Amino acid sequence: GEVKLLMDYLDQGGRIFIQAENTDFPTTYANERASKLAENLGSGFEIIDSPAIDRASIIAGNSSLIKGLNLAQMQAVFASPIVPKGNIPYDTIFSSKARDNTTHAWAVDQNAGREINGLQWGKLTVVADGNFWRDFATTGQPLKFMQNIRDDTATRRLLAAVGINPNATGIKYQATTTTTASTN
Repeated sequence: GEVKLLMDYLDQGGRIFIQAENTDFPTTYANERASKLAENLGSGFEIIDSPAIDRASIIAGNSSLIKGLNLAQMQAVFASPIVPKGNIPYDTIFSSKARDNTTHAWAVDQNAGREINGLQWGKLTVVADGNFWRDFATTGQPLKFMQNIRDDTATRRLLAAVGINPNATGIKYQATTTTTASTN
């Protein structure tokens, strides 16, 4: 029942946010359940414990969700890498260098939902560190991140409501409000 309702929401351009945790804490069962939920929602990821991300700087990804964030105010993150499964498109939101000096995503935005005409309409946002919210709360950056998620989701839902798949590439907006010419 619940998965069907979530799928219906995703298929209307919605976004589901999953908070995972780094594997240094006894939360493996929660990460496994989060991964299973993602799989049930037409997406998929795994939180891995190695290589560890330990007090590392945050590196901006290619997601529009980082718009306006001051990453210089968000340093020294503990996280575990997220490994997306399958061929589902995703954007890296945040990554960091691990102890072995390799770079790994720990926050991603994946396509999710049922495939409609060959493309999913929803998004699944996964963050693999809960301390992100607490450690940087005084900077205002987590709040700005959540505002970006809210605003992007509202835009996605509006696009879907008029029949445009928000995950489609090359969306060209046709309407404009800058014309002064008479249409009579």
